Amino acid sequence: MNREFRRKSAAAMDVFAAGGAKPKSVLRDAVNNDVEIVSNADNCLVFTEPLSPYGLTWGEMVPWRAGRQQAAPNDRRTVHALYARLAASLDSEPERLLFPTYCARYGASGRR
Repeated sequence: MNREFRRKSAAAMDVFAAGGAKPKSVLRDAVNNDVEIVSNADNCLVFTEPLSPYGLTWGEMVPWRAGRQQAAPNDRRTVHALYARLAASLDSEPERLLFPTYCARYGASGRR
């Protein structure tokens, strides 16, 4: 099943963690930041909540993903499932080296 995401507002739509075929998006209206993912939306995560001044952090991703999966954000299985989903999207050796370091530093403590 291919989901389509469309964000029509000045707010950001952050597309990340694409696994498999990369999503294709089009800018429908540059003035209003109307962005649409037209293919492979089911292969990526789409964060449409307002970002904090720190950007998209691990501390924001876990409860967001838990809500989308109808899971408890403080359940270790939720955290491990998100980690596995993000790890599966890594596309290069530098990404695979950086990711565990990032999670070790910011994931456990909830720091930004």
